[in-house]
Amino acid sequence: MKKVAAVTFGCKVNQYETACILDDFQKAGYEITEFKNQADVYIINSCTVTNRTDYKSRNAIRKALEFKKNNPDIKVVVTGCYAQINHDKVKELGPIDLIVDNNQKNRIFDFLNNDLPEFTDIFSAFDFAELSTANIPDKARAFIKVQDGCNYFCAYCAVPYGRGNPRSRDPINVMKQVKTLVASGYKEFVLGGINLGLYGLEKREKYYLPELLRDLEQIEGVEIIRLSSIEPQLFNDELFDFLRKS
Repeated sequence: MKKVAAVTFGCKVNQYETACILDDFQKAGYEITEFKNQADVYIINSCTVTNRTDYKSRNAIRKALEFKKNNPDIKVVVTGCYAQINHDKVKELGPIDLIVDNNQKNRIFDFLNNDLPEFTDIFSAFDFAELSTANIPDKARAFIKVQDGCNYFCAYCAVPYGRGNPRSRDPINVMKQVKTLVASGYKEFVLGGINLGLYGLEKREKYYLPELLRDLEQIEGVEIIRLSSIEPQLFNDELFDFLRKS
């Protein structure tokens, strides 16, 4: 049985995306193993919010390349915000097989078995890259990614350059995944995103975070809905109204 190992740095969204990526490998018959162990594929989902995470990301890439030195058939895959912003620097670290931009993480398994993808500028992405899994490592609650990207461009923050423009997940796909997870026994759900309060705003369809929450609340079996952090200015009357009545 082939084995896949992954290491994730940074936010909950990155952790969720890694779980979805590994789910694709599991469905294809791969066994998940720890990053320190021998594997056929090593995946580094990098982060760049601090110098420390930059260092950790580079260090993990080098560790994977050490395994590859002894076995050239090993595949090394790098993705995440550090790779997005520092593509050329990552490439210089060694014979990495695949560097995947942040909006194509959902296709990593396919890329390994087909032609290599073109690494794209994240600001050219305007559609949410659908990532879903029924296999959540945390058995107590399920984290669901519903939003990606940010257009605030705060002076201290590199995230918009790693994640691109705001992009919101289709509510039909959110409902579908939540129903699947309810059927698997989950009762508590955490909604997350790069800037969760921006959910739906780029689509101008008047279906924003409060509307999504109202629909989720109606799904039988959903007992607790948690929200990851929201910027204070994105709390509006509609969201407060939902929170009062929920």
